[in-house]
Amino acid sequence: MRQADTAQSWFVSHTERIEADLLLSQGNLAAAERWATLAQVSLREQPGECREPYYLSYTRLLLAQGRPNDALAVLPRLHGPMQAGGRLARLITVHILQALAEEALKHTDSARRILATAVQLAALEGYSRRFLAEGPTVAQLLPAVRSAAPEFVDALLAAFGSRVPRLPGSTLVPSTAP
Repeated sequence: MRQADTAQSWFVSHTERIEADLLLSQGNLAAAERWATLAQVSLREQPGECREPYYLSYTRLLLAQGRPNDALAVLPRLHGPMQAGGRLARLITVHILQALAEEALKHTDSARRILATAVQLAALEGYSRRFLAEGPTVAQLLPAVRSAAPEFVDALLAAFGSRVPRLPGSTLVPSTAP
């Protein structure tokens, strides 16, 4: 019975985290903030593997709140254990979120370098959903890192519904960045 209670508790907690991500994607910061309080995520915790998805969600909340420096404080604590544990899909998400935080801070070169790493890792296994889940801001950054994996980036842009103009006779996509 106790094991069933633990499994049910995990399921409810996991479902609430997914709901918080959905509400956040709809712009409902207040609901996501309530979730973060109830989930007891913080800038100081070193999360274990089971709590990593919570901290990815928390990082999304920090970015939505305009707190990219705080997001960048959380992400390195996730990166090392994910890389060591071979959790590639989550590691790709960390890179994407780091790139978004760097872009929010106007660190364009760093954002592009980090996003290119995410693209290279994701292209190997076709992890397109990781990019699509992070929303249209990622789509705006992708043309600048197309050279990292051209076919993969083109497929991502198509999935986002982007209409990126091509130069006649060229396979290069012009950058939309300033």
